Amino acid sequence: VSAFGATAMNLRHDLESFLYAEVEDIDLERLNTDYETLEARGRALLAADGVDGGGMMISRTAQMRYQGQTFEVECEIPSGRIEACHLPVIAQMFHAAHTKDFGVHSEDFPIVFVALGVTAIGKFSDPPIFQMDGTGESRGNGAAASTRPVYFGGHWIDTPVFTASELAADTHIPGPSIVEYADACAVLPPDCTGKSDGMGNLHIAIGN
Repeated sequence: VSAFGATAMNLRHDLESFLYAEVEDIDLERLNTDYETLEARGRALLAADGVDGGGMMISRTAQMRYQGQTFEVECEIPSGRIEACHLPVIAQMFHAAHTKDFGVHSEDFPIVFVALGVTAIGKFSDPPIFQMDGTGESRGNGAAASTRPVYFGGHWIDTPVFTASELAADTHIPGPSIVEYADACAVLPPDCTGKSDGMGNLHIAIGN
C-alpha cells in the first residue's frame, strides 16, 4: 500500500513566508505581493517537475493567532486579489478555525497574521488499478476449496475453506468460513459474511 501510494500520489510543494501584522492594519499591497510570489514559486517548481499548467492546483493558507497567543491556527485564505472588503471574511474564517481546534473564539483580541502559506499540487492521471485474475470458477456455485472442523461458540463446525488468490471479484462468502492467504488467514464467524473485490480485499460484514 505504501509503495503504491508513493507512485500514485500527486506532487506537492508547501511554501511559506513570514509576515507579522494585524488583520485590520495589514498592508494589502504586501499581502498580495507575497502570495503572488509564493504562487509563482510553486508553479515554477511544478513546471520543473514536468507538470503542465492544467495539472496545477494552488491553494493559500495563513498561520494566524490572537495577539498575545504563543501558538498559531492554520486558516484557509481565498484565492485572487485580496481587498479591504475581504478582511472581515478572513477574520471570521479564523474565528471558525479557532473554534474548530479549541472549542472557543474571542472577539476581544486583535487577530494577527504570522506567516503566509501556499500549497502547489501537481495532479497526474490516475494509475491503472491492479485487478486480481481469480476466475472464481470453483466458487460459482458456492463451493469451497475444502472444509475442516473449526471451533465456534462451543461447538466444532465443518467450515468451508477458500483460497484467497482464486476468489473472483464480487464473490460472496457466507459465515462460518475461512479464507486462506499466502501469509495469513481470515476467519468469518457464523454471524458474518464476506465479499471479495477486484483488488484482493475481503470486505467483512459483522452480524449482531
